[in-house]
Amino acid sequence: IHKKILNGVKPNIVFILKVSEKISKIRLKKRKTKNRYDNFSQLFYSNVQKSFLKIAKGKKHYFVLDSSKNDNSLEKKICTITSKYLNIK
Repeated sequence: IHKKILNGVKPNIVFILKVSEKISKIRLKKRKTKNRYDNFSQLFYSNVQKSFLKIAKGKKHYFVLDSSKNDNSLEKKICTITSKYLNIK
């Protein structure tokens, strides 16, 4: 499906944002407006996360980052990795 949809386009860098089940549940409860994906089971989200982690394993242009914290450290990590990848100082 990806080959058909993306027509051969592949990303140079991929970020996988990993979150704990506990934090995921807390965030979903706090949302004021919910969409249809918010009603999926926790098992669905666990399986999706495991699948993305499996895809990322061993690939040097994939970066798995913990997004459980609610601070700007994630943004800084993404900017640092992206800057290095693009040779920006």
